[in-house]
Amino acid sequence: MIYKCHTCKNELSHGCLPTATSGIYMMILLGLSAAIVIPRLVMIVDSPDGLGWWWLLIGPLLFLAVCLGALALEWLFALVEYLTLLVRRCPKCGSRHWSRGFTRGFGV
Repeated sequence: MIYKCHTCKNELSHGCLPTATSGIYMMILLGLSAAIVIPRLVMIVDSPDGLGWWWLLIGPLLFLAVCLGALALEWLFALVEYLTLLVRRCPKCGSRHWSRGFTRGFGV
């Protein structure tokens, strides 16, 4: 992500998160979230006939849980990256006052 120094407005690309808005990154987060959420559901529902018609109720809730999990993972990764940036000084002015991370445009 890109961070801006509040003192001198210098921009710095820091960390491993993408600097451009990318749908591929979000798909990776959705896949990782699904890999965390879906096995938990399988462990809860361990009957031989499955859920049957209850999938009509559980399916949308499962989709919502996967999407919210992806957003939570993105927030967690951004928080860890920002916390690692807080100890770094600005290369121009030496300040440690950074903005929140942002991306620029679409990574097409």
